[in-house]
Amino acid sequence: MLFLAALIGVNFTATDTVIMGKQKLAERQQAAELFINSTLTKEQVGAIVKVSAVQIGKWAKEDNWKLQRTAKQATAEQIITNYYMLIAEAQKTAIEEKRQLTSAEMDKLHKMADSIDKLKKKMNIGNYYMVLEEFTKELMQIDISASKVLAPYMMDFLNKKVKQLQNVA
Repeated sequence: MLFLAALIGVNFTATDTVIMGKQKLAERQQAAELFINSTLTKEQVGAIVKVSAVQIGKWAKEDNWKLQRTAKQATAEQIITNYYMLIAEAQKTAIEEKRQLTSAEMDKLHKMADSIDKLKKKMNIGNYYMVLEEFTKELMQIDISASKVLAPYMMDFLNKKVKQLQNVA
């Protein structure tokens, strides 16, 4: 969980731990793990961690949990699979109706095929996130202060990549 704290710029020092309290810090870390690595709502995470949904919402906003959740869940492979399923469904419908695909359907299929090609060629945000996560975990074992210094730059990098990738697809 220290990775998330370092990556999002939440630098928990010994003083922070005393001020926040070890229990509160543990709750925040557990809530972040649950929210980022699942599809649970803020209310559901709050119920599990025994913290109000309002507090979960504050933490999620402060630490940008939605970006991290998206990075972990929206992989290129999942998007490509969805495109292939849509293409297959359109073709199946045309065959069942014993007709050719319309020009509008062909245009949509062509756009999906282009998107698939772009996704295959570009690294997605999930890949960036996983690499940065692995790097940060390794760096924290070597030099925790360096990981704290780099954390804001990593978040800036991820945010730039999100914007770039949104313009690609």
